[in-house]
Amino acid sequence: MFAKEVFLLEKKRWRRQLLAIRDGLAPRARQHGSESITGHLLAWPAFQAARVVMFYAAQGSEVDTWRGQAIARAMGKKTVLPVTLPATKQLQPYFVTGPHELVTGPYGIKQPDPECCRVCPRGEIDLVLVPGVGFDARGNRLGHGAGYYDRFLRGLPAKRVGLAFSCQIIARVPVGPHDVPLGAIIMEQGVLLGEG
Repeated sequence: MFAKEVFLLEKKRWRRQLLAIRDGLAPRARQHGSESITGHLLAWPAFQAARVVMFYAAQGSEVDTWRGQAIARAMGKKTVLPVTLPATKQLQPYFVTGPHELVTGPYGIKQPDPECCRVCPRGEIDLVLVPGVGFDARGNRLGHGAGYYDRFLRGLPAKRVGLAFSCQIIARVPVGPHDVPLGAIIMEQGVLLGEG
């Protein structure tokens, strides 16, 4: 078997295992964990200093971001969510002022309605919150495998932080040449600084 095939199989194995663990969290534990993570995010100096924050629209068992978005807007920050473009496997950021501006996009993920939302220039984003299946202490991230966020983050000057339950942290995420590391991971216990 070629090295690339072994690498992809390892990623697939970790992805399956970590999704099962995250999906197995009790709803109450997920809610409390999300609240703790949101609290650490709001207190984090990089978040406090950011004027424009790109969130992700949490779905399924992901760390919830909806409360954080509302608080960010109440703090006077501009909030951004991505629109998924499957044809090019790209993300396009749009300013959002509330849930009323969202529609269901590809993969069943809520996203801004381009009919009523304005595109956010990439250079205006100060902080990007990144979802993931797994993370490690160096800031490496295991996504769902399509590469949307890695493409989006490459060359982006904004700070990058992953939001994760502690059960999603592993010793070493398998990393390829196209994977973009994060500068920090925020968990229930606090902020874990990476190398990205």
